[in-house]
Amino acid sequence: MDRSWINQTVSPKPQSHPAVVWSEEVLRAAGKSLLASAVSRCLFGTSVDGPSTATTCGAILLFLVARKLCDCMPVLGKPFEDKSYHTFKSFWPRYLAEHREPRDRVAHVFEFFGVVLFMALHPGRLVALALTVGAGALLTRPLLHLGRPGLESKLMYLIGGIVAQRFGVEVSYALGYGVWLAFDFVGHAYLGENAQAAAFLGRHYLAWALVGQAHFAFRVAVNFPLELLAAHKASMQDKVSDRGSVSREVSVAARAKLHYSKTVPGKRVGRYIGVEDKGELADLHEEHEVALGNARELSPRAANLDTMCFELQRKPTAVRDFKDDEEVRRVYYKEMEDIVQGATGAERVIVFDHTVRDTGAGSALNVKAGDAGAAVVRVHTDYSDMSGPERIRTLAASGGYTGVKLSQAEQEDILSREFCIVNVWRNIKDDEPVQTKPLAVLDPSSIDRQDFVTYEMQFAERRGENYAMRFNSRHKWYFYPFMEKDECLIFKTWEKRTDRPRYCFHTAFQDLAEPAGAPPRSSIEVRTVAIMPRKK
Repeated sequence: MDRSWINQTVSPKPQSHPAVVWSEEVLRAAGKSLLASAVSRCLFGTSVDGPSTATTCGAILLFLVARKLCDCMPVLGKPFEDKSYHTFKSFWPRYLAEHREPRDRVAHVFEFFGVVLFMALHPGRLVALALTVGAGALLTRPLLHLGRPGLESKLMYLIGGIVAQRFGVEVSYALGYGVWLAFDFVGHAYLGENAQAAAFLGRHYLAWALVGQAHFAFRVAVNFPLELLAAHKASMQDKVSDRGSVSREVSVAARAKLHYSKTVPGKRVGRYIGVEDKGELADLHEEHEVALGNARELSPRAANLDTMCFELQRKPTAVRDFKDDEEVRRVYYKEMEDIVQGATGAERVIVFDHTVRDTGAGSALNVKAGDAGAAVVRVHTDYSDMSGPERIRTLAASGGYTGVKLSQAEQEDILSREFCIVNVWRNIKDDEPVQTKPLAVLDPSSIDRQDFVTYEMQFAERRGENYAMRFNSRHKWYFYPFMEKDECLIFKTWEKRTDRPRYCFHTAFQDLAEPAGAPPRSSIEVRTVAIMPRKK
């Protein structure tokens, strides 16, 4: 697993009562701040009058623009290995990933605005808070090369303690700051996914986390009625109802209304592509709200091609422009052959198709070379027991999109062996993880063959076929939040061997908690045939 996500796992809740843990955190944080104030009193003497209007406005301005300014600060050496994020821009998606639980999101609104209101009752406290967080955010990048955990947070205690003492508010500021940090920790530990993540952020990125909370609180507050409703639902659903469930071994990372196929009496399920609608096919969907588990919390042993038909690998690419078909063919196809061969143990891998998708490019699913298609928001797997082997025959008869064309001897050899059809899906945006319409995958152990629906695709020159799916409350859905460009989701869309899971049903989806203005998703999916060694 990528080091950046190593702390995004479910950790057990603290054994003590939340009130006890909260009190301990308040005393710990307040004590550190008061110690800094005591040092300040020894060095600088008694406090002075409150801050001037100019000082107050300047401190508030620094707090507001710290998010932008901090990425302009220099890095003074090679970043320490554990500090995975070198800019606030790259840190921000991680922060969002740790704050998807509805109750935790609402709690952050009350935390932030409650603390700010308390601090604003005295300008000295407000200036101390603004300078602590603002200056801390600016110091984060210059401190990246230092491996000492908590150095940034210690400097923040020092800044806040000194400023508060100079303005005579050391005790009330220490309590207010301690309450803020304690609520944040307890929210992660008891409401959010885990306390390990909060500890990781606190060790290395406390200032960025607090700056992030400010922007996050405003974002959630804009849609506060809906956020409250989502939090209420989460509180009422310790066990997910018949709208879909996930294994208790992972946390719920999102909720979404997935599109399942709906049968129409007198018609077959499917669609016409590039030909006149003859009225024999119907492509209707019905939405069902489901929970989606955080697949990053699955161990590699639990989630791989042989156990669940999907796995995540970190595989950087040398491709610069994924919209350049020639570069994709020249560079990317070989990379994909190596990845699939390594994941499956195949003797030979044939890349026969690829599609670039952009959720901001329109609604067309089937596009000509060089264009970007829309995300497919329908539960499906790409091949059926008829069309899987037929794909091999098509590659011999007319070739594939990539230019590959099998000989008759190659066709017969492949069909006589064990083989599977494997897709590789990648985000193709630099420095911007997937935040819109990510790809969900279905645990094959939760599917019932009776729920399979044959889905026809009628072209002018041929008939294609895959499997759609009827809704079943037993379905267990997963996805990998905030996939980055260096990550690949590898999944089997059809498998000949019957001694293991054979189909990875999947779909793009829209998170019900997706923030307004989330950037569109750009991705590439490559389709391959993985041909196994002949049995001796």
